[in-house]
Amino acid sequence: MMDKFEASFIVLFAIVITSLTVFLSAFFLTQLGSAREHPNTMASSSQREPSAGGGGGGAAPSPDGPERRNVLGKLKLKDLFRRNRQRAQDEEGDAVVHPPVFCVEDLEVPPPTYQRARCDTPSSLEMSTLREQLGTLKEMRVAAFEPFEKTLHKAEIVNLHLWIKQLEGLVQKKAVRAAAAAPPADSQTAASLPDTRP
Repeated sequence: MMDKFEASFIVLFAIVITSLTVFLSAFFLTQLGSAREHPNTMASSSQREPSAGGGGGGAAPSPDGPERRNVLGKLKLKDLFRRNRQRAQDEEGDAVVHPPVFCVEDLEVPPPTYQRARCDTPSSLEMSTLREQLGTLKEMRVAAFEPFEKTLHKAEIVNLHLWIKQLEGLVQKKAVRAAAAAPPADSQTAASLPDTRP
């Protein structure tokens, strides 16, 4: 005949075993349900395991097709790093104010990809084309749907605006040089008048 201690021990042991069985079955059922909902994650993890052993070759391609690089994500990170660095420089007061530049070869901001560095001044047709392109970029920024796309358009607008201002500086410098090299207007009118001296 069992005493009270042995009977309580057997009941406690049965309760522990039952609770463990219920817990493990619930755990495996949830794992099975998640595997049915997302079969690609299980397949890709099982494909990655043999390649991790160093058996040669790269990682197996995913069943969804070739992996694509997230170019927009990289550009976004680069833009965030640039903005954070600029913000830190502004807070420290290290932002350098450059004097106006009038030679294309000495430009502080490199010209965009659609321009080549040169020493001659741009023509009026070129300037009007660049201004039209600036207007188009502004319209594209307004029509952009994604905020990151708006940020990219804004950076391109700022770059093109600086480029146009520097080219306008070249045109202005050429006009100042031409005005300085030309003879004064009084001497031209005096030379054109007939000599009335006796």
